[in-house]
Amino acid sequence: MDIKNLHQVGEKTSKILNKLGIFTDDDLINYYPYRYNVYNFSNELIDNSTLIINVIIESNPIVSYIKKNFNRLSFRARYNEKIFNVVIFNRAYLKTNLTIGKNITIIGKYDFKKNIFTSSDIKFNVTNGQIEPVYHLTKGITNNTISKLIKDNFNNIYIKDSLPSNIISKYNLLSKKDALYNIHFANDLKMVHYAKNRLIYEELFDFSFKMNYFKNQNIRKDKEPKNIDINKINEYLDIDFKATINIIFDIFYDSILISSYDEINLILYNIEEIIDNQSTDNYKIINNKVREVNYKLSKLNINSTVFKSFSLNIKWLYKL
Repeated sequence: MDIKNLHQVGEKTSKILNKLGIFTDDDLINYYPYRYNVYNFSNELIDNSTLIINVIIESNPIVSYIKKNFNRLSFRARYNEKIFNVVIFNRAYLKTNLTIGKNITIIGKYDFKKNIFTSSDIKFNVTNGQIEPVYHLTKGITNNTISKLIKDNFNNIYIKDSLPSNIISKYNLLSKKDALYNIHFANDLKMVHYAKNRLIYEELFDFSFKMNYFKNQNIRKDKEPKNIDINKINEYLDIDFKATINIIFDIFYDSILISSYDEINLILYNIEEIIDNQSTDNYKIINNKVREVNYKLSKLNINSTVFKSFSLNIKWLYKL
């Protein structure tokens, strides 16, 4: 579903969401937070330490405009029986929401000598231990807006679970719907951990499934040798034959660890085509590289009969 058709998403909001790569309802619900704020309230005022405390507003806020695009908002607040000044910068827009007697949460540092709490943020309706997801943003949208859009539309978005039920049961994973809900609205970090595990497992499962599908699509029953222009190969080899042979056999060594018997035969056929009609000196270079690869394979306890036969053929054919 197009993002424009969701509840509370107009033309302006949809354009802003598009800048974040959100074009559909599926994009929105899979727009994960990159971190979480956990609001654990402080039990006391500690000098020059970052604190999260609940306070009651004791005076009307005052806004001072220092210069263009820079303002200072201040008011008096009470924490337990202690009254102090609260200062926060570039929050003039909060003035109408800060009324006397209102309970708010402030985050920042307290200066005992000056009796001033310099706040970096002000939150409303926050409970102790609450987890807040933090999303990547762009100009024109806030963290709360994204969170609210997801929450308001969550139950109306179709969520397809791509994992088979037996795998979910076997590994005790959350359902896709529960994982997405907890990645956005978890009550504790333990549920965030479970949600991440489920979503990461699903991504790996999908990737593995697609890779196996493409691999099966590309398998040919009757493999034909590749057509190789030997003249072009020899022209290239003349540049630095030894370096080129090193690269060829390094690629072969990597391939033999993951390839089938037929694939190895095909690789060796192509190598034979490349080294045909070389000088005796070049055959010696090839033989040295063959011995090196044989040694490396023996260290890995890999019995490559095909390759050993190939190396013997080189020695016999060219009397090395």
